[in-house]
Amino acid sequence: MYVKGVNNFTLPTNKVISVRGLIAMHRRLAQSRNRLFRGMGNLLAAGLLDRRLTGLSDRQIGQLMVDEVGRDFRVFQPETTICQQATLRLLRSVNGAISTDDLASQRWHPPCPNCGNEMLFHVGIEESDFYECVWLNCGHRQSVESDKEEKSR
Repeated sequence: MYVKGVNNFTLPTNKVISVRGLIAMHRRLAQSRNRLFRGMGNLLAAGLLDRRLTGLSDRQIGQLMVDEVGRDFRVFQPETTICQQATLRLLRSVNGAISTDDLASQRWHPPCPNCGNEMLFHVGIEESDFYECVWLNCGHRQSVESDKEEKSR
């Protein structure tokens, strides 16, 4: 999913930084007391993040909006409604309309094998899609592929 020479930003250890890693780096730089890091570092981080985001699908961008953007809004702000509408549009199926299968899959939430709470579907960002337990202390994740294998048995 990377375009060689454009989207690869590596650490001195030659490890590629993930999208979430770039987001965290961008946030740290924005809060830096050092003006040079805050100014130039933010420009660099924003450019790298922008290049990396161009390689993601609409559904992956929608999931990032849920995970990274939507959590900072309050319920009664207009930005919340706008963000929710944009997220719903991005999470729609490929042809732009929500199919019957999409609606059915949104209604069904598998139970967590560890604690019994429901698990919510997440579109994977640089990883496969997965279900995650709603109880934060549990933290159980289950890949969608393993869930499909269990149903076919």
